[in-house]
Amino acid sequence: MSRSTKRWIARLLGTVAFVVGVPAVALYLREIVTLDPFASYRAGSDNPWMESGITVNQATVRHWSEGKLVSRTRADSLTIRADRQVIAFRDATGEVNSEQGRFQFTAQTASWNAIVKNLDCPTQVRIWNDDLDLLVPGFKYSQSRGKLDVPGQVRGKLYGGEFSAQDLVYFVGTDRYESGPIRWVGERDDVDLGQEKRSGIWDVSGKKMRSLSRDVVEYTEGVAKDSEGEIIVKANVVQVDRKTDVVTAKGNVRYYGLEANLTADQAVVYRKEKRTVLTGNVRMLVKPEDKQVLEEIEIPPIRPLVPDEVSKSRPPAPVQMPPDKAKDDEIRDPATRRKYPILLSADRVEYWYAEGSRRGVATGSPNAFQQLSGDRWRHMWAFRAEFDGEKDELQLFSQEEKRDVRFKSSLGDDLTAKWFKVLTKDDSDEWEGDDVVGKVYVDDEGEIPRSNRGGGGPPPPNRGRA
Repeated sequence: MSRSTKRWIARLLGTVAFVVGVPAVALYLREIVTLDPFASYRAGSDNPWMESGITVNQATVRHWSEGKLVSRTRADSLTIRADRQVIAFRDATGEVNSEQGRFQFTAQTASWNAIVKNLDCPTQVRIWNDDLDLLVPGFKYSQSRGKLDVPGQVRGKLYGGEFSAQDLVYFVGTDRYESGPIRWVGERDDVDLGQEKRSGIWDVSGKKMRSLSRDVVEYTEGVAKDSEGEIIVKANVVQVDRKTDVVTAKGNVRYYGLEANLTADQAVVYRKEKRTVLTGNVRMLVKPEDKQVLEEIEIPPIRPLVPDEVSKSRPPAPVQMPPDKAKDDEIRDPATRRKYPILLSADRVEYWYAEGSRRGVATGSPNAFQQLSGDRWRHMWAFRAEFDGEKDELQLFSQEEKRDVRFKSSLGDDLTAKWFKVLTKDDSDEWEGDDVVGKVYVDDEGEIPRSNRGGGGPPPPNRGRA
């Protein structure tokens, strides 16, 4: 065979080998590319590593890290998966002592995944530590994050109070937690008030809840009720400080008390002192003596004061009320001062509501209006107002060197003064003031209002209606 013939045969065999080999290599590469490297770990596979490796009855599993016990679980039975990464427990009692915090649990079923360091208890379980004690439908705990997820309805104790909530998230050991709709009813320690010691309870609920610190919790669309039956506070946000027993309400605040209901932009309730401070667009409804009960009554709008420069440019108002001596006399009768509700507006109101020390201070141009029967009314303005509920005494003050105190009535009374004091007792018609100027309506000479110490005395009577 010639040399050229041998070369031709060799080329032919090489071509055949290439033609046959390329598809084979392609098939092999396709098999590698489509290979699922995690197929052997997927549930339902035939991989023996997913099968039960060891099953033990009446066993305890301990996990140590750097010489410290991280977790310990006792179970009636446990199964270690063949890959040694997952342990399934039945009727287990365990404790977790990680860097993030500590808790204990009992569960019908539980599983520990060593790869992701998660503890999963999918059936009813009790979980507790120094801060909580819960009976829940199940939970998941991430050791790496220290995060405890409790889906569904949650009931039990949380930071000293009984509570029920939806979907609790709790970061173990950090005092951080939050939930969906919640109600928390918690006791406080005895409060030392001189010779009196008493305890109490806050009943707080909200659409959402989250902790701001160990002692301060914030409720969205919150409602806080004093179990002593003295106050109810509602607001867009309600914060409760369990340590100081202070409630702070912000946004669309509605405050309901025994003697008065109020609305404001913000309210702070110092319950140990039985003191409340309301600020921003404060409106107050002082209840009549015979209706001082805790109820949610809407506060009607207060009539505005028409500035003098505006009222002077207007024609005289026609007489709107027919003469009625009995109704007119109510305006001067001291017994009616607590018979009808009083509406008040101010920038700030500070209110002490403890028995024996009831008093209030209103600042920011307080404006008080009282509607009597038959469209009769009283109206007062001042720079500052102080009310002493124990003395039944109201004092109105002006700014320095000004005469800001003003009183008007539907009879035509119109007085201004530097300061004005009136006793609000039912059997007293005493008043006094400084630099009182204005007009007073009377029917006859004998009806001039009496003043024991009027600064300059009452003004000359203005006969007839103004």
